[in-house]
Amino acid sequence: MPVIYIGPNQLKLGLKQNTIYEEYPKEFVEGLKGEYPLAGRLFVPSDKLGAAMENAAKKGTPEYLAMKQMEVGD
Repeated sequence: MPVIYIGPNQLKLGLKQNTIYEEYPKEFVEGLKGEYPLAGRLFVPSDKLGAAMENAAKKGTPEYLAMKQMEVGD
């Protein structure tokens, strides 16, 4: 199932908002976990995009915290 990266652009890491992946990029996300442990929360299945975007805007949710973590990292 396709997944979409909903986080902020992190071009130095090869991440661009709204990029569609054919499947969850497990190895790539594993590589990010050292510096960005919540990054995996920002790769969401296409059928859950709406809910994930709402959560990313709602303070305190895992998606929101992941978004803030990625913003600080740039």
